[in-house]
Amino acid sequence: MLSLSLQSPKEVARDLAHRVKRLRLERGWTQEETAERAAIKLATYRRFEATGLISLERLLRLAVVFDALSQFDALFRAPPPAT
Repeated sequence: MLSLSLQSPKEVARDLAHRVKRLRLERGWTQEETAERAAIKLATYRRFEATGLISLERLLRLAVVFDALSQFDALFRAPPPAT
C-alpha cells in the first residue's frame, strides 16, 4: 500500500473504504447491520465499500459506529506556533 501522500484522492477514498470493510468483517457485521447502526441507507453503504464515495456526514456516522471519531480531530489542525 502506498503512503497516503503518494495516492490520489480517489485511491485514498478506496483505501478508507477497505479499512472500514475490514473493521466491519472483524466484528462479524453484515453490510445491512453496519448501515443500520450508522443510520445510513444500505445502498449508500454498499456504494461506499465498492467505490469509496460517501458524504462526510455519513463517514462521520461510520466513525462513531467504529469508535474512530476522535481520529478525525487531528485533520487540518494548525501546527503549534513556533517561537
